Amino acid sequence: MCFRQGIAAGLVLGCFSNSAIAEGLLCSGRSPDWEMKTSGTEAMFSYLNKNIRFEVRLSTEAEGGAGPMAHTLISDFDTAILLVDEIPCSTGADMTGYVLTQDRDLPILLSGCCSPAKQ
Repeated sequence: MCFRQGIAAGLVLGCFSNSAIAEGLLCSGRSPDWEMKTSGTEAMFSYLNKNIRFEVRLSTEAEGGAGPMAHTLISDFDTAILLVDEIPCSTGADMTGYVLTQDRDLPILLSGCCSPAKQ
């Protein structure tokens, strides 16, 4: 799945794939504040005064290639799904990002923006 014009500048080969998460992403959102940094097979998630290190177990694109990439994240006690779409974010960031997770029995959907991480 390749990016639309202008988004590919910071990514290897200009296509969003498993290599984008391997190269690293920085995603964040407000109200409530959250941040996720990915690198290789790891993701660090900061939310509600917690820092959780996840393993990126699976990265897959939507059926038919249209839509976001889904990254399945697993830790010892938590799970999350990071969805990253090639749609530019309202802040000017390269991509739109969503995190679906939970706090005990409360489902949480967070929205924000993602960009290639600075090396």
